[in-house]
Amino acid sequence: MRALLFRGPNDYRVEERPLPQIVEGDVLLKIIACGLCGTDVKVLGNGHRAVKPPMTTGHEIVGEVEESKSSAAGVAKGDNVLVVAPIGCMKCNFCLRGEQNICPVVVESVHAFGYDTDGGFAEYMRVPKEAADQGVLIKIPETSIPLASFAIAEPLACVLNGQEKLHICPDDTVVVIGAGPIGVLHVVAARAEGAKKVILADVNPAKLSLAAGVCADALVDSSKENLVERVRKETEGRGADVVIVAAPAPSLQTEAIEMAAVRGRVSFFAGLAKGTTSPPIDTNAIHYREIEVYGAFGACRKQYEKAMHLILDGKVNPAQLITHTLPLEDIEKAVDLMKAGQTIKVVIVP
Repeated sequence: MRALLFRGPNDYRVEERPLPQIVEGDVLLKIIACGLCGTDVKVLGNGHRAVKPPMTTGHEIVGEVEESKSSAAGVAKGDNVLVVAPIGCMKCNFCLRGEQNICPVVVESVHAFGYDTDGGFAEYMRVPKEAADQGVLIKIPETSIPLASFAIAEPLACVLNGQEKLHICPDDTVVVIGAGPIGVLHVVAARAEGAKKVILADVNPAKLSLAAGVCADALVDSSKENLVERVRKETEGRGADVVIVAAPAPSLQTEAIEMAAVRGRVSFFAGLAKGTTSPPIDTNAIHYREIEVYGAFGACRKQYEKAMHLILDGKVNPAQLITHTLPLEDIEKAVDLMKAGQTIKVVIVP
């Protein structure tokens, strides 16, 4: 089979590899599609502590069950499935509540497909017994929607994990900072929750131009105008009910607190790069204005299922988000397009 092999920073290519062999309890998937995300680009360019070369990366996976030797996975040959990326220990309290995304093994060691376990940038992928047993495979019902479109379910699930904490309401004004794929998905998800007004901001006008087709009410080039002042203007001085920071810049976290309304909710969705100095945060503003601040990391099965149903029900249209679908052999081109800011979402097909 063909698979992407990461051998070190900026050393990756598609190679012929043996077909994965499965044993009792395992499942073999034929890959339909795998999304390329910003983290994948960082891994391929810089490496990652959990990725031990040679390794096949890719964690936004849609596949077809080629063979199953699992009695616990709940799927059969021919089923189309989403793959839940994190693989929990199934012993901690988080795993026992179905929250494998914050299992210590996942958070500390990144035990997940595409990191320490071979992922979806290949023609086939083995789902080991420990993953199959905890229900990482979600059957996709029969649908006329192109199956490759469901590659956005993984990042959408992560967005839903962040937004569940924010309790977006129909009267809310939501500000999303960062017009990359995650930021755009936050706009779409906030609109699906019925937000009254959604504002999308970025310092890159090209990204804003790409995102113009999604349902934001206002696009703000914050390289040219003060975002805090613009948000105050858009809200008659009140501030935003919800602010989602979907770009990894410390200054944006500071600004998010400044632009939040009384009893506003703020999500520090994007993590900061290792070694980045934590930003100054006005904790008195949090205290006196009763601002709620949340973090978000990954997603669990229930959020993947919700993401899938948002797509199936037409509340999220993948065609608005997937700007490029490229073959596995063109993954270097896909990486270059993402680095150049010429995409919203890229999906790789074998």
